[in-house]
Amino acid sequence: MNMRILCGVLFCLLLFGWGTPVVSGAVLTDNGNGTVTDSKTGLVWQQAEPGAKTWDNALAYCEGLNLAGADDWRLPNVKELESLTDDTRYNPALDRTYFPNANSSYYWSSTTYAYYTYYAWVVNFYNGTVYYYDKYYNYYVRCVRGGQSGSLGSLGILPSSVTFAPLYIGQSASRTLTLSNTLPASVTIGKASLSGENAPAFSLGDTCSDKTIASQGSCSIVVDISVKFCGPKTALLTIPTSQGNLTVDLSGQACGVGNALLGGKVTDALSKQALGSVAVMVGSYGPYTTNASGMYQTESLPSGSYEIVATKSGYDVWRGSMTLPPDKSSLQNISLSSANGMRVMSLTSKYSSGKPYYFLPGVSFEVTYTAEVDWNGKTPAKVRFIRSHGSYDVATRGFIPT
Repeated sequence: MNMRILCGVLFCLLLFGWGTPVVSGAVLTDNGNGTVTDSKTGLVWQQAEPGAKTWDNALAYCEGLNLAGADDWRLPNVKELESLTDDTRYNPALDRTYFPNANSSYYWSSTTYAYYTYYAWVVNFYNGTVYYYDKYYNYYVRCVRGGQSGSLGSLGILPSSVTFAPLYIGQSASRTLTLSNTLPASVTIGKASLSGENAPAFSLGDTCSDKTIASQGSCSIVVDISVKFCGPKTALLTIPTSQGNLTVDLSGQACGVGNALLGGKVTDALSKQALGSVAVMVGSYGPYTTNASGMYQTESLPSGSYEIVATKSGYDVWRGSMTLPPDKSSLQNISLSSANGMRVMSLTSKYSSGKPYYFLPGVSFEVTYTAEVDWNGKTPAKVRFIRSHGSYDVATRGFIPT
């Protein structure tokens, strides 16, 4: 009698979800794009959560989710959802390293309770147990993609997208992708390829192409990016398999934050000599300091219109404006005028056209020169013209002595 009662109690405990949960076999990887992959099941999980919803709203939310470049998200079935639990943990019964906002509460599955179809199965992530509730209740939601409904085997590659950190010309970087086969049968892998306008910036080294990957086996593909030109870099990695194509979006940024580049040379307005240590601001970007040859170059900037300002001690501030077109390099040379002393703005005569003139020996002629002079904003009393045979002082008339 006592044995019958004990067995009945155990049956009730198991029926209502108070039995011992299954030890999690999840092998999790944070993809760095708001998703977490279980490499054992091949399932990719939403990392964040949208809050509590009714069952119908949970289904609609997951089906409309666009995350990490994918739009095939769905509400997990009860078997998939339970695979995420871990009976070595409770409150919550999963690893918060990968799901930092996880709630110790019920989460909806897509599986309807067969006996009462207005109920659906839920997983309690406080202790990892399974039960069912009315679909009108508000419970938490975690969407999933990959795998097949009713099956935990799949073929996948991680990470599912790669974004390289910004690089400068001459630099390179690499990332390793892992292709895993958790299907019950072997999978044949074809030749991996790159496509897209910037595909030449990327290269591959892999142990997957033209191979057969056994069930529970894996292989790796190394993606390299090498920068030769500034601007954004994107490409699509395609891996043909006997189960269909696997694709990975590749992206990177060369030279900085945008796709427009500006450079030029800064010189002294009078001597035409190159000026080093000039600070050049392009809008709020910079300063970009000229080298000993007077050259400056920005990192890649967002295209658009900018005010350009150049400053150097002992020189007047130079200001200008320029519109930088996208995906192009622009040139802006700058001449700085001394902030102290006299500056000769121009010196002209009727023989200043650049054409050659010839004069007969012993024949006198008269040449008139006009000099435009700025003497620190003041009017000089006289200007001295110096030539090989002597010098001449000329009184001024305003700013233009003749």
